[in-house]
Amino acid sequence: MTPQEMKDYEPGTVFGARLGVTAPTGEYDNTKVINLGTNRWSFAGELGLAAPVGKWSIEAMVAARFFTANDDYFNGLRLTQDPLLVAKLHAVRSIRPGFWWALAAGYGYGARTAIDGVPRATTQRNWRVFVAVAYPISPQQGFSVSIGSGGNLGAGTDFDAITVGYQYSWGKG
Repeated sequence: MTPQEMKDYEPGTVFGARLGVTAPTGEYDNTKVINLGTNRWSFAGELGLAAPVGKWSIEAMVAARFFTANDDYFNGLRLTQDPLLVAKLHAVRSIRPGFWWALAAGYGYGARTAIDGVPRATTQRNWRVFVAVAYPISPQQGFSVSIGSGGNLGAGTDFDAITVGYQYSWGKG
């Protein structure tokens, strides 16, 4: 797409899908509880939708990640994990080209583990909320900032986060 075609582009509703596979790579030692590798496969699927509503874009996504068993977990035990289910919703407000702000929320549930068939108290019930802004400083460069919080009603910890980003686009602006 040329820069002029990009400028003249009128977005419509977009549906998308993604499939992913994570292989059991990385160093793994079943005599250690913490490892760089997982010694198991995982498979993910996502469905997404983005729809323009005036100067807003409403984006929604649902996903699931499935895990195979680790039959050689710590000291030869067997680790299994339930699927992790995720839903996200974003509302993005365009102010002018390259300048936008967004609200985002997400929720994840599942991923409870079991060792040798004994369930553990590791079910995730996590929520996330963020606000983000992106501002162009030239046709090829821009900055972004996001601030957010996450809470865990199940396993895990709560968090607050601030991220700062810099974007550079190659080619003509």
